Amino acid sequence: MKWQSTSDISPYNLLPFQEQFLRQVELAEMELDEGGNSQGFLLLGESGIGKTFVFDRLAQRYPSSLQGHQRITPLVRYSANTGPNFSAACQGLLVQLGASPVAASQIKPANLENALRKALAEHKTRIVVLEEFHNALTNEGRQFRSRFRDFLKNLWNFFPDGDSTAWASSAPGGSQRKLIVIVSGAKVLREVFQEHDEIRTRYNIVIEANRLSISSPEEFMAFRMLLAHFVERFDVRVDLKVDSDEFSMRCYLATGALVRALEKLFQRAGTLSRRKEFAGKPAMEIFAEALEQVDQTASQEIKPFSSPYEHIAKLFNVERIRQTNAAKSRK
Repeated sequence: MKWQSTSDISPYNLLPFQEQFLRQVELAEMELDEGGNSQGFLLLGESGIGKTFVFDRLAQRYPSSLQGHQRITPLVRYSANTGPNFSAACQGLLVQLGASPVAASQIKPANLENALRKALAEHKTRIVVLEEFHNALTNEGRQFRSRFRDFLKNLWNFFPDGDSTAWASSAPGGSQRKLIVIVSGAKVLREVFQEHDEIRTRYNIVIEANRLSISSPEEFMAFRMLLAHFVERFDVRVDLKVDSDEFSMRCYLATGALVRALEKLFQRAGTLSRRKEFAGKPAMEIFAEALEQVDQTASQEIKPFSSPYEHIAKLFNVERIRQTNAAKSRK
């Protein structure tokens, strides 16, 4: 699967978990169109792995529009990092659906769910994304977790507790009352959702976001294609063979294949490459300076862009053997 960015960058070959996730969302939407029930997703993985990136790609597919005087918002997102409590989540979603921050904050807590449900229906929202919820659901008390658990259940049902409507019945044409609800966070989030059958069975599509491995040629090739994407995206003006084994090895050791770390590195390298004082400098020198500026720890420990190639190749092969053995032990 390939996606074309709205900023006219080249097609981006997705990481394996990103491709799997988008394919599952596409299938879920087809089932909603056919009258199926709501569908709940868990996207689990460490910070910086590429979860936000794939949500950005998903949002590009579902842009807002205007139908008459009504704003249509197919997808809304909320990150628990901006307010890890129930009221803040509802208010944040309401603001995305047109409410002013002041108006949203003045809604009584007991009325927040009903206000959100009404807004979701008016905006014909199909997808709700709740990002980085591991902090909110694992660090807070049981009462807080119980409140959020009810909220997630009611959001999936699209009806409040006690509503007599047959929300569980599938009916073609009734998909406007069904949602795709996506919750993301660290892998510890799985334990919270496994605690209660009502949540576990509703949020039963679980996708783990793992780093690209270098133990398989296919994943290492995907990593190299990711580097080519970032060179073009951040306009890195250096003379290098972006698909070479050496450059790929150095980038892998510098970032550990974390998408966020790669973005920071290539963005800074692109910025430096367009400055007069770096004009004509070797690519490795520019990337070494970029890495030192965005991640001094990695630069000091490994020096991936200034160490001799023989040293880099040795470190890379040690890591490849470690990953290969780890993969074998899991089988």
